[in-house]
Amino acid sequence: MSTRVTLSLVSLALAATTAGCPDAGLRKIGASCTSDGQCASGLCASGVCLDPEADDDGDSLVNRVEVALGTDPLRADSDGDGVSDPAELGDLTAPRDSDGDGRLDAIESSSADVDGDCIVDQSDPRDSLSDPPSEELPEACGDGSISCDANPVAGTCAAPLGAMLVECFHPSGPCQVVVGTTPGSAANVTWDNGARMTWKYAGGVAVGQLFGPTDRLCGTVRASESADNSATLQVTAGPSYALRDGDDNATTVITCPSGAEVVVGESDKAALDACSGSDSTSTCTVAQPGPCVTDADCAGWRCCPIADAPEATGYCLPVETCPSFAR
Repeated sequence: MSTRVTLSLVSLALAATTAGCPDAGLRKIGASCTSDGQCASGLCASGVCLDPEADDDGDSLVNRVEVALGTDPLRADSDGDGVSDPAELGDLTAPRDSDGDGRLDAIESSSADVDGDCIVDQSDPRDSLSDPPSEELPEACGDGSISCDANPVAGTCAAPLGAMLVECFHPSGPCQVVVGTTPGSAANVTWDNGARMTWKYAGGVAVGQLFGPTDRLCGTVRASESADNSATLQVTAGPSYALRDGDDNATTVITCPSGAEVVVGESDKAALDACSGSDSTSTCTVAQPGPCVTDADCAGWRCCPIADAPEATGYCLPVETCPSFAR
């Protein structure tokens, strides 16, 4: 018999032996893995080959059941909120999903708030998106200040306007107002996070530019003194929107380019005001010019009462500026 024939017979014998042992080459329980097919047990979970009928985390749920439910077979409390998986799952034939988002309570924390809207993930059907029109108004979870982390007009024809205010402009924190020293000169408002607004006044019309924290020009606003506080706000290289107070002064009405109107209710109006710079989480400080008691102190300007000034005094501001900063 030749050497070549002998090697062929040996190869056939080895192949037959391997075929008779289906677990040959597969990984043992406890070995690392990336798929079920790598494990002799047929179960790979959390990167480890596991015994499907064992209960590695000791929570009374066997490994194969945990994998089927999506919980972690190596952690008795999969979402780390202090409540065990069985307690949060309840009836295994209809495991609990409090917010109906398709993610079971056992893998959604009852204490964490991923999107910062003050609704814990387990009760929040949109736990990665803070969305005021369909959720509660985002707040700073206890201190009462309004955040600007979500589009207050999402899902409406004014959504691009809201997105610009939230994603580009996004004023946040205390702000400082610096008013020019001559009528018509710029007034600059700068927020703590670097967002800023620059204003010029001409012919009774205020024209402002909104810059984001990275100094990107986000939009332009034009406003004139009116009973309904009407203004036009244009997204940079995008559409323009008309804004005015509602008849009850508790709402804002936005007119989209199509002519359709969006009425922003009281709670969402607070978020819209915060995101547009109309209202800050802290009172703005006016840096200049100097204080006054009456218009006679202002050489043609108005003695305007300002939020941070004592009740008996104000600041000398251009006549067109005063309504914007008066308390």
